Amino acid sequence: MGSTMPLDPQTQFDQHLLEMIEQSPTGIPPATPAHQEVLARLMSAHQVYHSADHHDGYVTVHALAQLPSSEVK
Repeated sequence: MGSTMPLDPQTQFDQHLLEMIEQSPTGIPPATPAHQEVLARLMSAHQVYHSADHHDGYVTVHALAQLPSSEVK
């Protein structure tokens, strides 16, 4: 028996979209209704923000935290 509880499907899909955004060179997620719903939820939770570098792109808080402080504007 493991001591960790499995993630619920919503949390798994949120994590999946965060990974997709981080791995994409433009940060543009799929335009499906399901992805857009998750994107809205992640933006509301301040986990993703609009990208200043790519129109229709997003950047995750994790990716921003990895930048040197001189690059964060």
